[in-house]
Amino acid sequence: MRGCDVLILDTGLGSAENQARVKELLHVEESRLEEDEGNTTPAVRWVRDDKYDCIRLKHCKVVTKIDWHRKGDYFTTVVPSDILIMNFSCTYF
Repeated sequence: MRGCDVLILDTGLGSAENQARVKELLHVEESRLEEDEGNTTPAVRWVRDDKYDCIRLKHCKVVTKIDWHRKGDYFTTVVPSDILIMNFSCTYF
């Protein structure tokens, strides 16, 4: 977590098969606003970060807390001001 950004990184752990799956999951297209959303700013955008070879979740406000589900299949980020809670589900993390 870094300010308004949350980085999802590859730790390099696991078998070759697990590593191949992680690399596949970390390869995402940048999220884009749908045409019918007008000029609204999304609460979060998924962005490919080539510097760290990861996914960068760019939130509209500073992230104050991250919680992982005990099974590890999703996490929640919390930002201040109206306490927006965003849930992101991942199938393998």
